[in-house]
Amino acid sequence: MHDVLELPDASGAGRQLLPNLFYVSWLGMTPGQIDCHVFVLRGSAGLLLIDCGTPWGYERVRRNMAHWGLAVEDVRTVLLTHHHVDHGSGGYRFKELGAEILGHQDILTSVECQWEAAGVLVTEHMDYRMDGTLADGDALSRCGFEIAVRATPGHTRGCLSFRIAVDGQMCLFSGDLLMADGLPGYHGDPGYCEEV
Repeated sequence: MHDVLELPDASGAGRQLLPNLFYVSWLGMTPGQIDCHVFVLRGSAGLLLIDCGTPWGYERVRRNMAHWGLAVEDVRTVLLTHHHVDHGSGGYRFKELGAEILGHQDILTSVECQWEAAGVLVTEHMDYRMDGTLADGDALSRCGFEIAVRATPGHTRGCLSFRIAVDGQMCLFSGDLLMADGLPGYHGDPGYCEEV
């Protein structure tokens, strides 16, 4: 699956992985910038995003979603795997549209401050607040999906992974636990364990 996720389809709009699972952003999508994989789950009660990408990638994400018949206005919830700029700095665009954004407690202040420190914020309107926090063992329902939350620290101490059944297939969504080179995304944060 690693090779599939690195390459968009021939249209350049990402890829449909299952009837209701798509990715619409990927590493290398925006030349000269860093982007992450943004997954879209189409549910019975709207769209669920795993990570939301960047301000510079947002218009491309919007176009890619439209290619698959998906609208950014239908995004109800964004689950953040961690706080790095490529995974969550575009969240303000989805907040403007009314989406709920959830992530780990440890990233509350990072979401508000990291973008400025990284030089991403160009106006005060790009920052945003998360709507709630998630922790290891949490279970929630959003957009018609049952979501199991797992803490997976290591890349950052606030890393979360999400186990969600999509179209009868059990899927695990994580952010940067494994990097593009296949190696762990370990940054030495507390709680990391290679055996898990």
